Amino acid sequence: MKKVGKDTWIRIWSVLEREGKAEINDPIVVEAIAFSYQMFREMAANVKKEGLTMEYTNKAGATNLTKHTLIPEIPKYLQQIRQYLGELGLTGASRKKLQEELTGDSEDDFNDF
Repeated sequence: MKKVGKDTWIRIWSVLEREGKAEINDPIVVEAIAFSYQMFREMAANVKKEGLTMEYTNKAGATNLTKHTLIPEIPKYLQQIRQYLGELGLTGASRKKLQEELTGDSEDDFNDF
């Protein structure tokens, strides 16, 4: 794993430990998040460097511009990261659900305004 992945792993693990949510199987999920984030960053940098389009030569020999092949892959990694963060209780929605379970309060404070 590269530096960005390692830094992400350390950052997520420290949050889990600080909140008392770190469990024995969590390092595997945290590593998957860190690796996915590392891949996302590398793909985004590659698209930024090479541009949104790339040349493609078909079988007939004609060269056309087509969207970069990494563009459809980037959202897949983001979705995977969100899913894993949700499993660890580190998304806004999962934290709200956890708070409701702990306090028994499912009311939205927005209604008080």
